[in-house]
Amino acid sequence: KGRRRLISSFIFMYQFFVNEPISVGDKITLSKEQSHHALTVLRLHHETVRLVYEGKAYFGDGHCENKSFVVEIFEQDNRVTELPCNVTLMMALIRKEKMEFVLQKCTELGIAKIVPFNSSRTVVHYDKDKSHKVLDRWNLILEESSAQCKRNIIPQLTDIVSIKDLVKYKEEQNFIAYENAESENNIFGQNIEKSSICYCIGPEGGFSEEEADFLVSNGFKMTSFGNRILRAETAAIYGMSILSNELEK
Repeated sequence: KGRRRLISSFIFMYQFFVNEPISVGDKITLSKEQSHHALTVLRLHHETVRLVYEGKAYFGDGHCENKSFVVEIFEQDNRVTELPCNVTLMMALIRKEKMEFVLQKCTELGIAKIVPFNSSRTVVHYDKDKSHKVLDRWNLILEESSAQCKRNIIPQLTDIVSIKDLVKYKEEQNFIAYENAESENNIFGQNIEKSSICYCIGPEGGFSEEEADFLVSNGFKMTSFGNRILRAETAAIYGMSILSNELEK
């Protein structure tokens, strides 16, 4: 009964992604960094937590053992927390705080993959050394956001690519949000199918006409997000909100 009561309030439960297979009855020791976070930051001692390995989630009783946080697995969690198909966001580089906000919120809404890219109007640029540090931070944000909203996967983050390379990451349905798209091409009327989807958001200055034409000539369909011009970060989150709502109907 006690366990069932705890599991029923899993919205308040802490979650960790682990790198080893899990089965009911296993005793899993969290990594040094995770144990420090659980014991020192979260101050967990005797508490039920949720562990995830390769898309499968389990409940376990956690406790401190030899300065590590150890979890004894007692049940698999079969609830569905992912969208019925994969959604990819191709996101032009925007300013640091705004980009991190997009990563966090789109993860909460169910994004499966994020492809950051440079374009002619991006105002943010990273050299090779800087890009590695930035990607590490972004991956951490994706993991923390996935754990917070109880997802079973962490969204995949690709390297930063050029706009010409976006064609390598196309899905079955591909859209480009473009301010000059005809108003009747609103994403609400696209009859979204439950197959893999990709949508592409430009930088603060938008896409150039040449870039929009390039994407359209390579299989992307222009779409409008309404009669108002949205900021890049708003458009990214707005688009994912629409898709999440449509796909979970």
